[in-house]
Amino acid sequence: MPTDEFSFIEQYFSQLNPDLEHHATGKGLVLGIGDDAALVNMNGTYAITTDTLIENVHFFTNFNPFLLGNRTLDVNFSDLYAMGAQPQYVTLSLDIPDRYIDFDEFSYNKLDALIFSQLAYIEYEKIFDFNLPLKLIDIWRIITETFSEEELLQFSLIMQKAILLLCIISNGKRYRNIVAKDYRNEVFDAEEKQFSAITLELQNGENVIAFRGTDETLSGLKESAALSFTFPIYSQIQAIKYLNEHFISDSKYYHLTGHSKGGNLSVYSAVECDNSLKDRIIDIFNFDGPGFSSEYVKSKPYDLINEKITTIIPEGSIIGRIFNHDEKILVVESEEHGISQHHIYNWHINDNDFEYSTEANYSSILFEKTINDVLENSEKEKIESVFETLFEILDATEAKTINEIKELKPEKLFEVLKVLDNKDAENQKYVIEILTLMVKFGIINIMPEIKYDFSEFLDYIKSGKKISNQKIQENLKLTNPKNIDKNIVKLS
Repeated sequence: MPTDEFSFIEQYFSQLNPDLEHHATGKGLVLGIGDDAALVNMNGTYAITTDTLIENVHFFTNFNPFLLGNRTLDVNFSDLYAMGAQPQYVTLSLDIPDRYIDFDEFSYNKLDALIFSQLAYIEYEKIFDFNLPLKLIDIWRIITETFSEEELLQFSLIMQKAILLLCIISNGKRYRNIVAKDYRNEVFDAEEKQFSAITLELQNGENVIAFRGTDETLSGLKESAALSFTFPIYSQIQAIKYLNEHFISDSKYYHLTGHSKGGNLSVYSAVECDNSLKDRIIDIFNFDGPGFSSEYVKSKPYDLINEKITTIIPEGSIIGRIFNHDEKILVVESEEHGISQHHIYNWHINDNDFEYSTEANYSSILFEKTINDVLENSEKEKIESVFETLFEILDATEAKTINEIKELKPEKLFEVLKVLDNKDAENQKYVIEILTLMVKFGIINIMPEIKYDFSEFLDYIKSGKKISNQKIQENLKLTNPKNIDKNIVKLS
């Protein structure tokens, strides 16, 4: 058996070269196996090569994908340069091992829960009539047979990413035969109510209920904001009903999971279900979802389920820092900052687990203290009034999605002024505090790479001067990261 590349070529492939070259007449093979690249005559002589990089041989599993792409090009380009050729075209050869062992071999874990929480973001009714249980691999086949790449790009970004994730996992042994069923999606834009969930049946007989989080629409954001002054909200009530329906219909054991608001729903439905059914809940995962009032997390029903709850937040968490948590909290590393850390595709994963941070960063802790002080120490009526004003402001910007808010143009803030001018001083103060937090943490990105005190910005645009990058830099105080506690928000 040959033990190196060249002896392997000599034994098995060298005899092919004469035959191939014999059939080359003007166009075809000029130089075959054995050199850095093959030479082929096709209206000019082209050098063609493929050099594969192998995981844990040429790169480690957690190697930066961007740098890996560069390295892959470099090793192939070097072969072309060795032949005196200049690179003109690139094709990709990709070998993916089937590393997804099934649930009998490797039990359900945090990453499974994270994956299923994202599948809940797919609006299946936009793809097909989801009336019957379907395997994940079959759902993927329907998508590929029904939609072109251009058509898939018409879906929301969060749904696009969930579909791409489905593509990756549905072709692996661990996930392909998982059955998705009991999909429910209720959206009432006029009433600003949303609820969606899906059940996934594992091969080992256990079920997973994944609750959808807040989508990219302002309707979803408004319902999440309602958590601060209404309890329970519509989606929490529906989550209890959905869970109880499954407990009644079978005797199986359940994992509950969700991202963002979906994480909150997974916890709430488990707390509020009948105590006699709680034993059938195996675990509950809340991925960067808001918590609850301090009184609720200290209640007896919450305590009964507490040990089964795991809340996982990125080190710069914002959404997961709203309200209180009394359960186990794990902090994961993320490559992004501010609100962008909320998206799980920025979280660091190494093999079968997350890469953990020892603690949340200072800005995340400060956000928690600031926003929760406002929410816990104000009357519900005042909080509701503040959020109503806040969403009047967001409506005035004509933004329809969260991404549109993030790209808000400074000129639109004149519309903000019109709303604020009609509110009382206390309401204005609270709204400015919240908007300041939204700007500081990247929820609103009025001017790229500039973080400023929102109240100062309002004072500036009231002057009626023309807004420009230069003027903003001259007139607004930039945040000093070393003094972030002084600049995040001015509390009286």
